[in-house]
Amino acid sequence: MKFLIQDNQSGRHEKIRSYLTDDNAIIAVLLAAIDLEWTLRRTIDAAASKHPLIIEKLKNSNISGLKRYETEWNKVCVKLHKMKPLNQIVSHWEELDKYYQIRHDIIHGRVGSTGLKYATKRIELILNASVSIAAEGKLANVDPYKKLARRGLFGSKKT
Repeated sequence: MKFLIQDNQSGRHEKIRSYLTDDNAIIAVLLAAIDLEWTLRRTIDAAASKHPLIIEKLKNSNISGLKRYETEWNKVCVKLHKMKPLNQIVSHWEELDKYYQIRHDIIHGRVGSTGLKYATKRIELILNASVSIAAEGKLANVDPYKKLARRGLFGSKKT
């Protein structure tokens, strides 16, 4: 599955939900986690792209985990664009942080599978958070699904 700017969020979420089967629930969890982090990162990057000094400060920063995304969101989106903090955008932010642990458990080998019922609740919370975050970005004219003004803002550099 690709995560491209030209995607639309509802189509992407429909594709992620298509993996919600007894055999593929673990894949759906990981794809939902990727979608959430993609949405957070793209919104932060889009907000930062409007501020050249911020771009330079954050260019080499590693953002990983919901707590770190929340910190960066507050620095860029809340402070510079007057967006709401994540715990106001996502009404279940604290619960999301707890349920997001499944992503870490899978990635770090603490669990090797998950049940459909267990995964479904977590996936829905994660995807709903992604929708809320993208909507807040769009309200502030920093749509994560639009091409950034400047490429290569954050993340690893190609060598």
